[in-house]
Amino acid sequence: MPGPSIRPRKARASHRGLSNDMKYQWIRQIYHSNFLEYICGGVLIAFTAVCLMQVLTRYLMVTHPWVGWSEELARLLFVWSTFLGATVLVKREEHLGVDFIINKLSTSGKPRKGLVLFKHLCMFIIAFLLLRYGIAIVKITAKDYMTTVGYPRNVFYMPGPVSGFLMLFYLIPRIIQDVADLIRLSMRRDL
Repeated sequence: MPGPSIRPRKARASHRGLSNDMKYQWIRQIYHSNFLEYICGGVLIAFTAVCLMQVLTRYLMVTHPWVGWSEELARLLFVWSTFLGATVLVKREEHLGVDFIINKLSTSGKPRKGLVLFKHLCMFIIAFLLLRYGIAIVKITAKDYMTTVGYPRNVFYMPGPVSGFLMLFYLIPRIIQDVADLIRLSMRRDL
C-alpha cells in the first residue's frame, strides 16, 4: 500500500510572479511616509485645544461636569505627543546628540562610519528597553482606572512601547546600512 503523496505547497496567488521588491513595497511606503508626522501634529493640535479650553473655562469660572476630564486628557495628549515627537526625530535623524567628534572626522572614513554605527546601536538598545519594559508597565497598570475619565491608566504608558517599536522600525534599516558601509569600506581598503 503506497503512502500518502506529498505535494509541495503552492505559492499564494497574491505573491505569485512578484519580485521581492514588489512584495515588500508597502513597508517602504510606511517607512518613507509622513503619516507619523501628521498624527503627531494632530495630537499636538488637540493638546493645544484642550489646554485652551481649560484656561478659558477657569478664566470664565465655568464649572461644568464635562470640564473635569480636560486635565487628564491634556496630560495624556502631552505624553503621546512627546513620545511620538521623539520617534519622528529618530526617523528624521534630528534627535538631540553631541556630534562634535563625528564632525571632526572625514565624511567617508571608517572611524566616522564606526561611530555612527555605535550611535545607532546605542539608540537601538534604548528603544528595545523602552519597548520591553514599556509593555511590562502597560500590563501592570491595566487594572488601574483614571478617576474622571474611567479609562484604564495604562493608556498613559502605551506611548512608551509604541514609540520603542517605531524607533526600532526606523533604526534597523539604518544599522544594516551602517554595517554594509563599514564592510564596503574595509573591502575597498583591502584592495
